[in-house]
Amino acid sequence: MISITGLGAGQNIQNPLVDQFLERLTRTTNGVVTFYILNNLLRYAARPNSVPKMTNFIRGIMQFIDTPVRVSMRFVNRTPIIIDSFSSGAVDIDDMLNASDHSFQLSLMHLLTERFATMGYVLLGPQQRRRVYARSHNLALDSDVQLLSNWLNDPTIRFNFQMNGANREIMLFFSSQNPRYLSIRHSFFETLGRDRTTSDVLIELNDGRLISLANFLRMNPSSIPALP
Repeated sequence: MISITGLGAGQNIQNPLVDQFLERLTRTTNGVVTFYILNNLLRYAARPNSVPKMTNFIRGIMQFIDTPVRVSMRFVNRTPIIIDSFSSGAVDIDDMLNASDHSFQLSLMHLLTERFATMGYVLLGPQQRRRVYARSHNLALDSDVQLLSNWLNDPTIRFNFQMNGANREIMLFFSSQNPRYLSIRHSFFETLGRDRTTSDVLIELNDGRLISLANFLRMNPSSIPALP
């Protein structure tokens, strides 16, 4: 179960930003699943015979929703945190909505994996959560690798390292043995001031170009130079 709080949540949340989040999540399914909130819990409705059309991401989100263990996402907006805070339970909804489609999916699966991997997450205080964060974060990085491997049909992808750049930029680097690109990075960078973050998944090609994963997937493979 995933409980949704914050942004003036009552019995059922009614907030334009939360509506946009649900619309964005529903859009990732190409219309085969609709997500909504009932009694402050994230729910879904799947169309008949829709299972073959579901991506690994959608199946993962549905499994989290069906899990009897409850975790929480406390929506906030325009805060200094980048995407989410594991210790406080906050999720910056502006950051999520400013993400590219691939980044949106990676970030949501990442933060939910961290929370579901933490026994008794909703019962722990911030300090207790910090003590168990490393293990949960590593499991979430594994989920990142699984999603990227699925999108790129590349089983050789591995998490490499995290680099923090100027202006609070964060980059998660992933390596691969694929001869058509050097690395994959999930990049978060500030836009429009300290409290707004934009994010995207980028592919570093062998010729030095850096393009979005979405554009890479649209390219003709023969136009991408491979390593000799």
